[in-house]
Amino acid sequence: MVAAKIEQPLAVLVTMTDYSQTNFGCSPQRFLQTEAVGQTPDLNSALNLALNQICKGTAWHYAEVWLPEVDRNLLKLSPACCINVLEDDRILALKQFHQCSEAFILQPSEGLPGQTWSSQCPQWIADVSAESETYFLRNQIARAFGVKAGLGLPFLIEQEVVAVFVFFMQAARLADQPLIRQTQALLQQLEPTLIPLFQLNLIGANRL
Repeated sequence: MVAAKIEQPLAVLVTMTDYSQTNFGCSPQRFLQTEAVGQTPDLNSALNLALNQICKGTAWHYAEVWLPEVDRNLLKLSPACCINVLEDDRILALKQFHQCSEAFILQPSEGLPGQTWSSQCPQWIADVSAESETYFLRNQIARAFGVKAGLGLPFLIEQEVVAVFVFFMQAARLADQPLIRQTQALLQQLEPTLIPLFQLNLIGANRL
């Protein structure tokens, strides 16, 4: 099964359609505290808080961010992640999934993050644990730790992908358009605070 490519208008762009006033069934307090994200001292801290706020407002059980290397040819996993479950065994499983994922470095079109990166469009996989290793490189650890449906969202600044946000749940699910729109809307709310941090991070990396 190949990833379900979501139509381009749903891509997370700086100039994307404004969903911030849309009611997706969340109570008002579930919408994000963007000021808190903007007050964090660095990009990874901001990403941690952003992922936590998005997961709390949606059905996602786990979230991570992949960042392009300075030469733009490889994706590496950021330390930032969110685990949005209550049971101790599930928390441990998702922590182990993240720890194992740190060993992976992805090229364009590899895995869900790589597909999202190269296409610059959202990508959905109904069950990553059922995919072949040639398509979803982390299929074995996904199977071991109960990771299934996944969504990749590109984060673009001036038409360049500066990050890939990836969300997983511990249940298989076909492409869920309302959940995709809700996740994008919450991420869009954080753009004004995240974009300057990404820009500073890119400037710092280019000086090395």
